Amino acid sequence: QQTVPPSQIEIVRGVSPNGRARNLGVANTTSEFLVFLDDDVRLGSPDVIEKLLLALEETGVGLTGTSQVLPHDSSPFQRKCAIEIPRSQSPIVTTLTDSDMVTTQCCATRRDVLLDLGGFHDRILRGVDPELRHRYRQAGLRIAIAPQAWHYHPMPADWKSLWKMAYRNGYSSAYAQKHFPETV
Repeated sequence: QQTVPPSQIEIVRGVSPNGRARNLGVANTTSEFLVFLDDDVRLGSPDVIEKLLLALEETGVGLTGTSQVLPHDSSPFQRKCAIEIPRSQSPIVTTLTDSDMVTTQCCATRRDVLLDLGGFHDRILRGVDPELRHRYRQAGLRIAIAPQAWHYHPMPADWKSLWKMAYRNGYSSAYAQKHFPETV
């Protein structure tokens, strides 16, 4: 239902880590522009993809993303998590805004740029976003949030889900620090 419908959709299931899954999706498509969406993301309006692609037309922009918003139907627990956990939300911007909040939850880039930079790191367990942003910046490219574009991303629904997320993120960070310290 987007104003700019995708020319191809590739769903990758059962492949990990997520960098490897994303690279597989890229390899199975041919589009000039790539838009990545996590399976638990919902787009905020019917023109999100259009806004992401328009932002890529701006001088020097290599990676665009959307603001991250908590879904309206979030529970009080999820709302509290969003307040307490850094980088869980970001404000909707009105102008193209350089930002470190562009994540692979919802982002767009040109295929040739991503491939020139070597694709996604395919051995980091989680957290490919900072490593990818670092390589874009090293290449002299801007990373920006598209104006008036947002996605909804839920927080963990209960304590068990929160602890599972915290353990998984902590373990993955330690793994990256030990095996790929240049990416941390």
